[in-house]
Amino acid sequence: MKVIKLLKIGLLFLAALQLGAMISPSDNLTEKIKANLRSHQVYYSPEKVYLHHDKPYYLAGDTFWFKAYVLDAAKLEASTKSGVLYVDLIDHNQQLVDRLTLPIADGEAFGDFYLGDDLQEGKYTLVSYTNWMKNFGEDIFFQKDFYVLGKQFKKPVTATEPVQSPIDLQFFPEGGDLVSGIPYEVAFKALNSDGFGASVEGAIYDEQGKMVVAFKDHFAGMGSFVFTPKAATKYVAKLEKNNGETEEFTLPEIKEQGWVLHMDEVNDPENILVTVQSTIPESKSAMLFGIAREKLIYTEEIDPSGTNTIFIPKKNFPIGVARFTLTDLEGNAMAERLVFVNHPNSNQVTLETDQQEYQPREEVNLAIRYQGEVELSHLSVSVTADQLAYTPEYQENISTYLLLSSDINGHIESLGYYFESEDKSRQEALRHLMMTQGWRRFGWDGLLSGNFPLMSFSNELDLNIRGKLERANGSPVEQGEATLFLKDKYTTFMLTETDDKGEFSFGGFYFKGNIPVVIQGVDSRGRRDNVEVKILENDYIPKITENRILFNGKTWTDLPKDFSPNPKQATEGIETGIWGLELGEVLLQEVVVEGRADVYEPFRLHTSADAVIYTNQLPVATSGNILEVLQGRVAGLQVMQTGMNEFRAVIRGMGTPLYLLDGVPITENSLSMINQFDINRIEILKGPGTTGIYGGRGSGGVIAFFSEMGTMEEIDPEGGKHIIVHQAAGFNRIRQFYSPKYETTEYYELPDRRSTVYWNPLVLLSPNSKREISFFTGDVTGRHRVQVEGITKDGQPISEVYYFEVN
Repeated sequence: MKVIKLLKIGLLFLAALQLGAMISPSDNLTEKIKANLRSHQVYYSPEKVYLHHDKPYYLAGDTFWFKAYVLDAAKLEASTKSGVLYVDLIDHNQQLVDRLTLPIADGEAFGDFYLGDDLQEGKYTLVSYTNWMKNFGEDIFFQKDFYVLGKQFKKPVTATEPVQSPIDLQFFPEGGDLVSGIPYEVAFKALNSDGFGASVEGAIYDEQGKMVVAFKDHFAGMGSFVFTPKAATKYVAKLEKNNGETEEFTLPEIKEQGWVLHMDEVNDPENILVTVQSTIPESKSAMLFGIAREKLIYTEEIDPSGTNTIFIPKKNFPIGVARFTLTDLEGNAMAERLVFVNHPNSNQVTLETDQQEYQPREEVNLAIRYQGEVELSHLSVSVTADQLAYTPEYQENISTYLLLSSDINGHIESLGYYFESEDKSRQEALRHLMMTQGWRRFGWDGLLSGNFPLMSFSNELDLNIRGKLERANGSPVEQGEATLFLKDKYTTFMLTETDDKGEFSFGGFYFKGNIPVVIQGVDSRGRRDNVEVKILENDYIPKITENRILFNGKTWTDLPKDFSPNPKQATEGIETGIWGLELGEVLLQEVVVEGRADVYEPFRLHTSADAVIYTNQLPVATSGNILEVLQGRVAGLQVMQTGMNEFRAVIRGMGTPLYLLDGVPITENSLSMINQFDINRIEILKGPGTTGIYGGRGSGGVIAFFSEMGTMEEIDPEGGKHIIVHQAAGFNRIRQFYSPKYETTEYYELPDRRSTVYWNPLVLLSPNSKREISFFTGDVTGRHRVQVEGITKDGQPISEVYYFEVN
């Protein structure tokens, strides 16, 4: 029997070995990549933010209107990770000019910056991000330059003689390396010192000075040429300058052997033509992987012998950037190429006005039709006067950013050019762009090893108040306790422990503007002596990166002298109901933070007091009787407990004092019904000099309570550093765009030189429906531009432009 059992075990072992042998290394590699992609998408996937704003130029004193779309980076659907969006305005010195904190609802947020009259003329950068996006670096933030004209704007200085800017010329062999003996396509990119494409024409020469091939840029300083490099040969590119001088640039070194990857995504509308070849003797098989939207869509094992020609159907890939990587069987990358896959959008938005030409101050009726079965986000609509808005040709839009520029490195000039039509010339230009720009997001090595970013920043679904408990010597109070008190419609108490750094955080808030909160700290044994509460302010300033959308200032000219923002526009509509937002907002899903009234000064007869104590200096009355907190706080005042939650006060042994609430006498028994957090301050009057105004009723002294009717007073430093009043910053308030109605006579005599005629971030259309909006033109004549942007719920960007005339 033992022999039979051993024989069975041996057979099972052999079967397991055979099964393991059937699993090839390529299968293991493929499954590993799939698993790591799934992990990245579920646990590490970043977000994308895109901002649609009304125009590229602004005047100091104008308003910058914008709408933000916050999306999952892979699916381009509304992100569920974040509920808080930051939008920063940064000047050219990397200084923060202004910051907005906005709530995100269904992947959307909107707001505005008021550009003050004293804002210096120059270039500014708009940066938008969530706290979660910080885990992946500023490179993935939305960053865009724009220009602000000062009140005394200057006309750009024009050089009397043309000066040729230094050229930066770079070469990019397709796939990554030049391999000897094989015809190779090399892309190039030429940039001026301002970061924009430079038109170039030149030739490639070998070591003997023999011209090998000529080249010329196709669009925006980019192009390509084909030549067969030779081993151990150095090649240079020569450019002729305007002054007759020649500038040389060295091409990358030539490898004697290697793998070659060539891709043609232009000539076949249905397929991507891939050619793979190896010049390495007796080389092993290779693997070709195609990844898009963080999914492994294509995989193929490549035979090392001969030339492999592969047709990959474009329909298998979603619209956008796809990354193809050629690796060995261990996963080491040998070549890589980016390809843009385009598909017609089945969801279309069309625009039409009731007329093509209008008079100044005439009503425009704009019809927006949506043909599509998928639900839309709210559309954002801007209408600007070309004469003043100076919208550049081929500017970026939601489609170009989400599908292209947000996924690759570096600035892309004239983004809209690549999407305007499907002609072959533009497809070739887009192909050159894919060959010269690098992948912006996670690299191949990180994907293969599963070495994902260290997640140091949590996703914020709501507002947080963060702080730290420290001792006098600066050391943290570990496992201490922080208590937050908030007086709103209800009285809110929140408790939390500090971590090993002494830090604490209160979350779950949703309010606008600033509200005062009281925060008290104690150590692990409940002691408040030698404990100091400090608030951790948000002092983060994002770094401006090269990936931002650059501002091309070469085209603007002096503006008309009468150009100015509408004076009513800057102040109209604070917190109006048109956007569905009110001042009162939900806190912790239940508590409503009410708007604060002006500071209220209650009635009182006396003009001075012997002692004044603000309640934010005092500990919490555990009994619920406010007299308890006065124990030991004022010289000559004795507070004694007479029963459960009952206390009695005596001033200098003179008997029962007179109790006042906002100047009205109350009984001692009613003190237990006063909420401590409804009281702003307590005034104690001890002797005849201060109590005389109250006559015989004040012979035992006076204890006057004054309710909290406005903002809290500043805390008295003598109260101790263990308790503070903090003005917590909430979401910024939203303003409504002012659009005059000239059917009435109000403001009719004022000049209307608005460059932004209409702005609306919340236009809602159902599938296969039509919506009409109306607005009036101003006094600016000429062509007017309508820009409509949005995204479908399944991640298809919508961008449409329409023009009409004002004569």
